[in-house]
Amino acid sequence: MAQFVPSLNEAIQRMDTVGERSVAKFLNQHLPEDSIVWCNIPVGDKRLHADFLILLPKLGLLCLEVKDWKLKSLNYFNPQKCELMVDGQSIMQKHPLEQARGYIQYTANLLKQDKYLLQKSGAYQGALIFPYAHGVVFTHLAHAEIKKLDEAAGNAVFKQLFPIKQTWYKESLQEKSSERVYSRLEKMFTHSFPCSLDTAQIDRIRYCLFPEIRIRIPQQQELFTADHADDKTEKQSTPQPADSVPQPIAVPDIIKIMDIQQEQLARSIGGGHRVIHGVAGSGKTLILLMRCQYLAEQSDKPVLVLCYNRVLADKLRTAVADKGLAEKVEVCSFHQWCGKLQKAYGLETPERYRHLPGYEHAPLTVLQAMHDGTLPGGRYGAVLIDEGHDFEADWLRLSVHMLDAENGHLLLLYDDAQAIYKKSGAGLGFTLSSVGIKAQGRTTILRLNYRNTKEIIGFAYLFAQNKMQPHESGEDGVPLVEPEAAGVNGISPYIKECSDWQGELDYLARCLDKWLKDRIPPQDIAVICYNKEQCNDVAKLLKQKGIRHSLHYGGSKKAYNPHDNAVAVFTMHSSKGLEFQRVMLMGICTLKHKDANQEADNTRLLYVAMTRAQSYLMITLSGSGLYQSRLLDSYRQFKQLNGNNAD
Repeated sequence: MAQFVPSLNEAIQRMDTVGERSVAKFLNQHLPEDSIVWCNIPVGDKRLHADFLILLPKLGLLCLEVKDWKLKSLNYFNPQKCELMVDGQSIMQKHPLEQARGYIQYTANLLKQDKYLLQKSGAYQGALIFPYAHGVVFTHLAHAEIKKLDEAAGNAVFKQLFPIKQTWYKESLQEKSSERVYSRLEKMFTHSFPCSLDTAQIDRIRYCLFPEIRIRIPQQQELFTADHADDKTEKQSTPQPADSVPQPIAVPDIIKIMDIQQEQLARSIGGGHRVIHGVAGSGKTLILLMRCQYLAEQSDKPVLVLCYNRVLADKLRTAVADKGLAEKVEVCSFHQWCGKLQKAYGLETPERYRHLPGYEHAPLTVLQAMHDGTLPGGRYGAVLIDEGHDFEADWLRLSVHMLDAENGHLLLLYDDAQAIYKKSGAGLGFTLSSVGIKAQGRTTILRLNYRNTKEIIGFAYLFAQNKMQPHESGEDGVPLVEPEAAGVNGISPYIKECSDWQGELDYLARCLDKWLKDRIPPQDIAVICYNKEQCNDVAKLLKQKGIRHSLHYGGSKKAYNPHDNAVAVFTMHSSKGLEFQRVMLMGICTLKHKDANQEADNTRLLYVAMTRAQSYLMITLSGSGLYQSRLLDSYRQFKQLNGNNAD
């Protein structure tokens, strides 16, 4: 069976015609497993929607248009247009083969902008490394009927306008042999040549065609500078291109995109309330952003993205702005959002809350207004919640309250293993239905970790597993899911034992000197400490060395910008939801616990911090204590399991 995007069931539900649904089922039955079928997915900057865009790695790329035309409706056709008579009314439509040809030509022109998809030599130098073709499927027209029509007219007009190699009829969809179906598809490629696309080439095809699945990779910049690098590229106004000519895109040598399974899930999320339980690094935030873009294009009301962590909100806000959605999508931490609601609705903070810390005023005031019935609801067309495991029951109730009750969409993303703001890590402590989230039968579990190398996620889970046992949960609850490594093999984590905290700082200085000398981009590096005092020490060190940096912890004023050409310094709590190529984890010597519950909480905190590292994890340890001992024990065990090749 082929890979359908969105999933076959979701695609069928969204299709407008019976014919499209029958073709989808037919393709699913007969296409080889390595095929990818995109169903009515917008392509490129023009957002052109083909009924089916099919990638066959050993044949090429095929665009199919499906028509449910009936014989009695056919009136007149030429190479550009077709006239149908429906209920006595004349309807002019573009010739379906011309329509499909325009789609595939536009698609091919997009792909030709990637030098790695072009032939490098020979008579066809500069052409794509794979063929492409187009065709039409008539689900209600029999070939025998068309032959009679041409014979009655004394000509072969229909045969000329719809060549048999590019045209499928009703009989074609009754074929039982997958081999004959594949042979029929092969004949549609009128200019065929041998090809065998590998995974990397398929990823480049997906990168070019679907901008929403691209993941930004920080560009190499100057390493030591006090100011932002100037962007000297002037934006030129470009005249509107012809239908078949796409806007130019710069395709980098190294690309990063969503995994095909992540893309399938993101495009398959239906309406209403949905919940995704996913392990760290499973792509939850990528899915949220893609869903956000889709809903922003569909909804008449604003779209809201919420999370607990202010630094994560900064990152999401930047990602939304990068997609050109800032005017339609509001991104806030929960506390920021409550502050906006309090101001928007003129809510006075009740006297009984004024003795509390200032950051609590807005949430308590807004929640009280919701309970009193004085807070209007239905403000948003969609609410998407990242890191939902950090939300209290009333916070989720408020999110549902502010959602359009009839047509609103809600997406809740959750990983109980990362619930670091709740004591004892005992899950939500309430059911989703009790807060108004109606997601029974609409939950998905993501077990594969794509962010980290297999070594990093393996070590992190080895350390945490005794305190974070996986458990199942009913659909209305939240399970703790064990991660499965889907990433590449890489460099094993490394633990450096130091004499004291100053020794940790000295080792950090040596590592940074080497990394920056090796031209590792500063924005690819994060230093994560336990508390803000340690972060301040690191920031002081970086300032002394003249290394541009940004400092982030609870209460810090500076917004986090992932595009900043700077080494980022975080507390463990503030780092949640972020990711970096290289992470130095420090200051574990100050981590303490009073009981078993707090030990479990601290274990989760360290697990979260370790899984921020995509490719390179360095941990410094000083002093003696439970966590130092556990980390060293896990490290020794990890090296034994990996054949002592972990250094």
